[in-house]
Amino acid sequence: MQKLTLILLLAACLGFAVYIQTNVPYVEIRQNNVLLAITDRSGLAKVDLQAPSKVVLSKPGYFPKELEITDLEGTYYVQMVPAAVIFVQSDQEDAKVFLNDELVGKTPIQIDVLPGVYTLRVEKEGFCVYQEKVAVEAFEKVQINVKFSKIPKVRIFSNPTAEAYVNGRRVGTTPVEIELEPGKHSLVLRRENYFDLVQTIEVSNIQNQTFAFNLQPCAYVKITTTPSHAFVVFEDQRKLQGSVFGPLDLNDKVFYVEALGYQRQAVEIEPKQGLNEIHVVLQPSVYDVEFVVSQNAIVTVDGMIVGEGPRKLRLSGEIHFVEIQQAGRRWAGIVNLSQQTVIEPDFEVATLILLGDKSRRYVVQNVEYRPPAVVYLKPGRYVVKVNDIERIVDLQAGTVTYLKQEGYGYLNVFHTLVVEVMLDLQLVGLTPVLFYPVKPGRYSLKVADKSVSVFVSEGEILVVR
Repeated sequence: MQKLTLILLLAACLGFAVYIQTNVPYVEIRQNNVLLAITDRSGLAKVDLQAPSKVVLSKPGYFPKELEITDLEGTYYVQMVPAAVIFVQSDQEDAKVFLNDELVGKTPIQIDVLPGVYTLRVEKEGFCVYQEKVAVEAFEKVQINVKFSKIPKVRIFSNPTAEAYVNGRRVGTTPVEIELEPGKHSLVLRRENYFDLVQTIEVSNIQNQTFAFNLQPCAYVKITTTPSHAFVVFEDQRKLQGSVFGPLDLNDKVFYVEALGYQRQAVEIEPKQGLNEIHVVLQPSVYDVEFVVSQNAIVTVDGMIVGEGPRKLRLSGEIHFVEIQQAGRRWAGIVNLSQQTVIEPDFEVATLILLGDKSRRYVVQNVEYRPPAVVYLKPGRYVVKVNDIERIVDLQAGTVTYLKQEGYGYLNVFHTLVVEVMLDLQLVGLTPVLFYPVKPGRYSLKVADKSVSVFVSEGEILVVR
């Protein structure tokens, strides 16, 4: 037993050969700054050591590695980790340097780090905080030169590029860099065929800040129509045809097109980015009308005789001027076929038609009328007030009497469809235009695509078809 103990003590004093294997060649192995060995090209070294003991393995470009020897038998495997360097200097001395929020010193400073990505922050009182991401690879030395500023620099990016407005002022086309004081600022990014991006950005005291945005594509829809007086309805908007709706998202949309005298039509659209132009042709509204008259009655619709005796007609459009003559008696009326499709004249009353311009005001039996107006009255004598001037009118059953404004003639303009009527290039209404007052003279009249020259005399009711 004493011999065994003595042998072990001698072994400890004399040491044994220990094998150390590293993942890279030519690694120095030291103990107390004394070089013991260098691994060969395969990374293997044989070292005579006592147990227990500690050695330090080092190689330029790698972090030193401390190895504790506890077993004099076997091989020790050591993984050497490559090192990287971040060197930071600044134009303001003694600026504090933080790496991943940990204070590591003041500028200028060299920091040995593992390969990777780090958040570097450099602070100096009275200046903006410098901050950036630093990526370093093995054996790489990255040098950061910090130039402090007192106002943050803000970079604005967008996809796609856009015109940028900050606090209502255009600052350029993205990507753009500007200086902004810390605080909240309004930002608008604008590009054709994309929704405006309206955002409030909050600028901190960081020296360099980046804001990035994605713009969303949008569509515009323009619907033109035949006829030209149609309106287009989308959700809560109603616009004259030819107007543009938008910006809109690219989902399916339903528009409605409507016009006096025409059938309402739904238009389903899957809009594409940009302007979508569509032309819609509306179909006329058609009404079946029955005239309940005697066999010898002559029926006139919109200034044209349509036949004699009772009959049924199919008419397009809602508003029509109807005149009926029967055995020397007459009846006239402005009828709305959307409300009345059976016309049965009453020859026991008198028809009084009141004409004039917009300033004209009639009062008949305490009821006020604006021209043109049709009033049915029992036969007799009536006091009619015309702009507060009284006038006596005798009316007989089965007659049509016109009260006209002096100094004017009148136009009745008809068309088979409801179309626009232009008088000397001014829109005066849609057909039928009934009893439109004009001063005597010659006029250029355009009905749909047809233009004619007409002369209107005072008191005349000129019919144009």
